[in-house]
Amino acid sequence: MFLIYSLMLLVLSISIFKFANYYNIALDEDFNKPQAIHKLSKPRILGLPVFAILVYLFLSNHVIIEFNLLVLFSIICSFAGLLDDFGVKIRPSLRFIFQALIISSLFFLSDSLNPINKLDFLPPIFDNYIFLNFFTIFAILTIANSFNFTDGCNGLIILYSLLIFFVLLILSNNQFLSIFCVLLIIYLTIILFFNFPNAKAFLGDFGAYFLGFILSFLVIFVSNNKDLLNFDFNEWFFATLFLYPSFEIFTTITRRLISLKSPFYPDNLHFHSILFRLLASKLGNKKANYSTSLIIFLINIVIFISLFFIPINYYYLNYLIGFILFFLLRSFLKNKLFKLGLQK
Repeated sequence: MFLIYSLMLLVLSISIFKFANYYNIALDEDFNKPQAIHKLSKPRILGLPVFAILVYLFLSNHVIIEFNLLVLFSIICSFAGLLDDFGVKIRPSLRFIFQALIISSLFFLSDSLNPINKLDFLPPIFDNYIFLNFFTIFAILTIANSFNFTDGCNGLIILYSLLIFFVLLILSNNQFLSIFCVLLIIYLTIILFFNFPNAKAFLGDFGAYFLGFILSFLVIFVSNNKDLLNFDFNEWFFATLFLYPSFEIFTTITRRLISLKSPFYPDNLHFHSILFRLLASKLGNKKANYSTSLIIFLINIVIFISLFFIPINYYYLNYLIGFILFFLLRSFLKNKLFKLGLQK
């Protein structure tokens, strides 16, 4: 099963890549945007093979319908990113509203996907359907957009997604969840070949949004069905899985609001952007690009491993300490960047 799926996905990915290059489709040619670190135009098409995953899942009897719908819902929510990749520009604020409306509609129309049913860290007054529905929509939007914010270096968000799926696979107590994780890991491994260490193609907004949505939908589904994992967890466990992208979006929006700029205003002060420029001053752009992704990947491996060695009641401390460490490390690197005169 996995062999046929892998070959199908590989052939499709190569075909899409060659087609996009031959006809110059979905090329990222904006070298002047603040966060851009590439100098050559590359197609933003690595999210497109997910349509093959959707077809395969609906034709297969190895995965339950809920997982099929998670992929379908994620594709629908990422559609605005697909339009952007193909040159149809949509204002970020309108994209955000579109995504919120789609998620709300999916919760209303679907019996398979439900909002988070309980948050233990909140007082009982918040344990009601309206608040939990609102919180779930906000959390999904935050995670999905944080993945798009974080997609700035070769392989960065693909490696991070691989890490989360591997954690869920290791802890899986359900055959269907395990198969689903393996299918997504195969997809990510194949597209990683096109994007790391040297990029032949980019994930694009559609691909980054898809990974953010599929992981957030999956985590909510798992948190509402605790028997899917053979591990005692709470909401802070999943919060830690999304620590780095949540750190990025929180600090980015806070920074822009303090500067009286739109939360969607692009800049080059992301953690990965700062680390990349420091490394580039020593290693050059090519090595600095994939080295940045590897360093962030290794930091997150350490954070994830720590979850298995602390009591469940202290998961929140693990998240807070990780957040503070990222903040201090970013501040240190930023100060060093400015001292070296590399801020532009």
